[in-house]
Amino acid sequence: MNDLKRIVVVFSPASTRARDYSHLRPKIIDEAGYRGWRFHEVRLKGLPYFEARQLIKKQLRDGDLLLAAGGDGTAQVSFDACYNS
Repeated sequence: MNDLKRIVVVFSPASTRARDYSHLRPKIIDEAGYRGWRFHEVRLKGLPYFEARQLIKKQLRDGDLLLAAGGDGTAQVSFDACYNS
């Protein structure tokens, strides 16, 4: 984990889990700062699946730790953005 440079959180404000993420967000930001990592969010607001996947792909870089903060859909599109062209 020494090669990590950023924590990238993918979330949807419309998700049923959005409130849970809003409570955890400050802790994630603190942890990133403690480890010397930058914090970056990718907000999926009302995007169709393939547009969301492209948005995530464009935001990711080598050295990122990706966190999907949401339900099954957020996790699936995040995974798909990492492993499919």
